[in-house]
Amino acid sequence: MRKIKNTIFSWPNFLTKRRERVIINRLRIGHTRLTHGYLMSKDEKPICTTCGTEITIHHILTECRQYTEALDQLNIPTTLDAALGPNADSTLQILSFLRKYELYDLI
Repeated sequence: MRKIKNTIFSWPNFLTKRRERVIINRLRIGHTRLTHGYLMSKDEKPICTTCGTEITIHHILTECRQYTEALDQLNIPTTLDAALGPNADSTLQILSFLRKYELYDLI
C-alpha cells in the first residue's frame, strides 16, 4: 500500500457503489482473489500465461504484455501509484478495463 499512498490523509471517495470501492481498495493493497485465491484453495501461485511470471496487481497494471495495448488505449497511467491513486478518471478507467477483460469478478 505504501507504494501507492505514502500519507495517512484520506483520499476523496467518489465511487457510489460499494462493490467498486471494494475492488479499488483490493487493488490498492494488492490482495485479490485473482492474485491470492490460491491460498484458500491450496493451489499453486497463479502464473501469467503470456509472460510466465507470477500474477500480481503490479504485473497486470504495469508489466503484462497481454494488457499493455488496452491500458494505453484507456489512458491508464503506467505506474501503480498514478493508476491507483485518488484520480477519479484513472479509477474509472481501471474499472472499465477490469470489466472489459473479465477481471472485475475475479477481484
